[in-house]
Amino acid sequence: MEHYDRGPNFHDGKRVIFVSGDDKEAKAVVTGLVTALGCAPGDLGDLPSGARMQQAGGPIAGRDWVVAP
Repeated sequence: MEHYDRGPNFHDGKRVIFVSGDDKEAKAVVTGLVTALGCAPGDLGDLPSGARMQQAGGPIAGRDWVVAP
């Protein structure tokens, strides 16, 4: 959370918030919320695969992911 406390922008890029799920409509709503917060959504696919990647101890957890404009 320390990265997100700094806001959605990092230099010229936007911080990424990852999204995963099995319900396409729900994922679209969450993706819209991420965008409304000023961050860039990162789609990790379905819940079993995506959740493992982003949960504590997963390969992408705890890092400050940023995408360039």
